[in-house]
Amino acid sequence: MNKDLLRQLPSIDELLNTSELKELASAHSNALLTDISRDVVSEIRNDILHSESYDAKLLSAETIAHIIAERINRIFAPSMRNAINAAGIILHTGLGRALMPSAAVEAVHDVIKGYSTLAVHPETGQRMSRDVHVNDLLCRLTGAEASTIANNNAAATMLILNTLASGKEVIISRGQLVEIGGSFR
Repeated sequence: MNKDLLRQLPSIDELLNTSELKELASAHSNALLTDISRDVVSEIRNDILHSESYDAKLLSAETIAHIIAERINRIFAPSMRNAINAAGIILHTGLGRALMPSAAVEAVHDVIKGYSTLAVHPETGQRMSRDVHVNDLLCRLTGAEASTIANNNAAATMLILNTLASGKEVIISRGQLVEIGGSFR
């Protein structure tokens, strides 16, 4: 019985010639389609060998091609999605931290949809420091002589310690130790 079912499995070429996988071929490489097809066929073969009864209707090239297409779409689907924070923690590190105001989101979107003057002076075209964009504003707001930007607290802590305690011992009470994600202590 199982050998008869195994003989009904379509070949990889037959699967790649289905309309559903031909459509995916415009966006994905033949090597990827072939690899995923082999994986799916191998899993089905394993299911047939280890089950008492397997539905032969599931062995059509179109059905298996659909399984392959679903797997490819799942692999390439964005893994980050919007979420509802019902944790009771406003600044939840696992849920993307603080929300950005709409104006900030729009400003970022306007810049990231094309090239930007991230490290190029807009008037001279010369390379420049990325900190220039916020230096004047931060100095005015804080009264500091100069500023720099870090994109997370771990980097900021290391910059501060490197600047203020270079070559010195830093004593931190056990209650002030921070551990995020297991790697920053």
